[in-house]
Amino acid sequence: GGEIVGSMTQVAQQLARHLDMTRKVLTRADEIEGLTVTLVDEANLTRMEDADRWQTLQVRGFAKALEIGVTEIEFIGGSGSDPELALHMVARARLVDLATGEEKYRQSFNYGESPRRYSQWAANQGELMKSAVERGLAALGADIVTKLFEQVALPFPSGIEAAPWSDEYGCCWLCPLSPPHDLAYSWRSGFIEGKYLPVSSRQPELAWERFPRADQEAGLREVCEQEIPEVRYDLRIWEVYNHKPGTLAYERKGLIEPRHRLETPLKSGYRYFWSFRACFAAERGGLCTPWAFSSVPSPPFTCELSSIPVRNYYRFVVH
Repeated sequence: GGEIVGSMTQVAQQLARHLDMTRKVLTRADEIEGLTVTLVDEANLTRMEDADRWQTLQVRGFAKALEIGVTEIEFIGGSGSDPELALHMVARARLVDLATGEEKYRQSFNYGESPRRYSQWAANQGELMKSAVERGLAALGADIVTKLFEQVALPFPSGIEAAPWSDEYGCCWLCPLSPPHDLAYSWRSGFIEGKYLPVSSRQPELAWERFPRADQEAGLREVCEQEIPEVRYDLRIWEVYNHKPGTLAYERKGLIEPRHRLETPLKSGYRYFWSFRACFAAERGGLCTPWAFSSVPSPPFTCELSSIPVRNYYRFVVH
């Protein structure tokens, strides 16, 4: 078993040398109005000390440098002659102000896929593995772009200060409506956790809160110069594996209404995490709220997080 896992990790590391995460991010960044990005891919720059690299780029007319790389690609799983192995990938991004050399941002991003047998991963010269890694790259690149260029500080309530008796309590940014958000105390973990509420269809109609709420309107007018813009919604659904988000099972962008009936079926008996966000046009370009999630439990007691903590995903189970 250990030899199999080791060989898969070696293959993944070989692939990693050829992965160009920067190009994935630039593809998404080019879609953002008002943003100009240039790929600088020179071997001599990578050999320089940070200060010399920043000075060289500044002389060439750049204001900021974004460094991106895949730091981990591994297959985690069991043992035996044909173990189940789950793909796990980590990417890191940092943004540096070239004039001062100050690091403005550093963040790690994670991607996972549900487990498959080693024989499945390795079949056809690792075709399934390669396609999974490509999906991971696309997802990681999208998450980096979202965090760096779309999720700016927004001047309206996130929901973290909602009173326990209010409809917004327990929701960061937006609340789910169908299935609703429900909490229960877990004796196993000692935390209040979200319930996996059942949906009776493999293609359920999911619904969430319309944006903006009354208490968010003033802030939205501020970033949109007094006009309430047209709002569209994005939706994501992940399979749950070992209490963590696995494969991205479903995604839709640009939904007109805060509801959506799935166009392809989910799997019966499976648990799912789900989230959604509101996107709109503002003076500074296209903006989105952070992906919605539960504020309970939340160790930092804030909705201003770079990624959703595992315990804080909205969730449901397909019966």
